[in-house]
Amino acid sequence: GPRAAAVRLALAMSALRAARAIDAAAKLAHAMDAELSATYVQDEDLLRAAALPCSFEIGSLASGVRPFGLPETERALKREAQEVERAIATIAKQLGLGWTFEVIRGRAIDWPFDRAAADDITVIGKAGIELQFPQMAPTHGRIASPNNAPILAIIDSTPGAVERLDRILRDLGGSAPVAMWTPEQANGQRLDIQALGQDSPRVTRRVTNDEPFSAASVARVMRTLRPGIVIIARSLAEKIRAELPVVMRLVPGTMIFAP
Repeated sequence: GPRAAAVRLALAMSALRAARAIDAAAKLAHAMDAELSATYVQDEDLLRAAALPCSFEIGSLASGVRPFGLPETERALKREAQEVERAIATIAKQLGLGWTFEVIRGRAIDWPFDRAAADDITVIGKAGIELQFPQMAPTHGRIASPNNAPILAIIDSTPGAVERLDRILRDLGGSAPVAMWTPEQANGQRLDIQALGQDSPRVTRRVTNDEPFSAASVARVMRTLRPGIVIIARSLAEKIRAELPVVMRLVPGTMIFAP
């Protein structure tokens, strides 16, 4: 099938710890001979909170707890965006990627739906990754899910779904086990996991869940598997778009939205 026209990377606040998402997006773009289109998203909810008269900062933008306002928050986010851009520029140069970078205000979770073309792959990184940018050099091999946690692949039942998953897994590399879930198989259709290539991380588990596909069912599967990386078909993600911010909180690392 055709390769993705672009790999889109959206990073929200605390992206300094989202090195794995940057690495994954860069590897996908390199394997697909695609452009890496990166966006640093200044969280609009955070900025609204910073504008309140009694706001305090806890965590990634400062040590301890201290009052903060909108000017301080904007400066901190600007500094972080600059660090993100430098990291992306470094890995793009090492891999010979064409790339773009922009800073906007909004929500990273909207990117797979509002900014991606039909054949694009979107990678969203979030806080919580332990790697830092000095460790961002390409691995020239395989990406492991955090602590070798499983990869959860939630795919639809359209023709070519397994092949698209196979391509993403091969391009990412890695030895983490893969759990595959096809929550909406048409007419009881069984997808042949043997179609996955020999070089892919091996699918070791088929997820079965008889309840209707919903954000709640996704959350339950995630709590059971505790995946480090989640690959989800964009058509399925669209069905639970309103609840995706809540679902994202259960993902310790990276979400990949596939065509």
